[in-house]
Formats: sequence, structure tokens, C-alpha cells
Amino acid sequence: MVENFGGSLNLIVWIILLIASAYYGYRCLFQTKAFTDQYGFSDNAIFMTRLVGTQVGAAAIISLVLLFVGPAGAWAFVAWGLDAGTYCRNCWIYDCK
Repeated sequence: MVENFGGSLNLIVWIILLIASAYYGYRCLFQTKAFTDQYGFSDNAIFMTRLVGTQVGAAAIISLVLLFVGPAGAWAFVAWGLDAGTYCRNCWIYDCK
């Protein structure tokens, strides 16, 4: 398994991101009210919170499958994750100014 990821560091990073995305997706989908209350969102944000949770939850499931079969040939998934993360980061920076 370690050889499939190109070393132990890549595997550890993959597992950490998998756990984080699974937790975030779970909180957004199944503990939506507590999640929105924690960050001070109104009830109008529940739909968007669940929508984002669906996307992150799906990514967590794909990451779990790729953990066992190896990431070879999954460049589109990794590129999508990098692109989505960069886009969200840039939007967050823009909104905070």
C-alpha cells in the first residue's frame, strides 16, 4: 500500500485528509443544525451546508476506495480536489477582506 502512494509521507497525508473530510462531511450531513449553530449561520444556510457536505462526503468515499486500490489513474480526482480546495481558499480570502 505504501508503494502505491509513492512513500509513507504521501500515505499519511492521504489518510489525514480522508479522516478530516469524512468528519467534515458527517458533520455537514448528519449534524447540520449543530454545525450551523456552532459557526453562527442562520437557518437559511442549512441547504448549502448539506450540499457541501454531500460533495465532501462523496470525496471521502472515493478517497477511501482509492486508499485500498491505489491512486494510480486517479489524477482527475486529485486534480479536482486541488482545484476545489484552491478555489474555496481564494473565495474565503476574498470574502474576509
